[in-house]
Amino acid sequence: MIRSIAELTLQETLSNVLLAGSKSLDALQLATINS
Repeated sequence: MIRSIAELTLQETLSNVLLAGSKSLDALQLATINS
């Protein structure tokens, strides 16, 4: 039970990190295009 909760939390954290990373990349690309 506890293990599955930990796995879900880890999975959620990883997807949040990936989402933030892709948003950062998009922002970088926009900044590069605009400069």
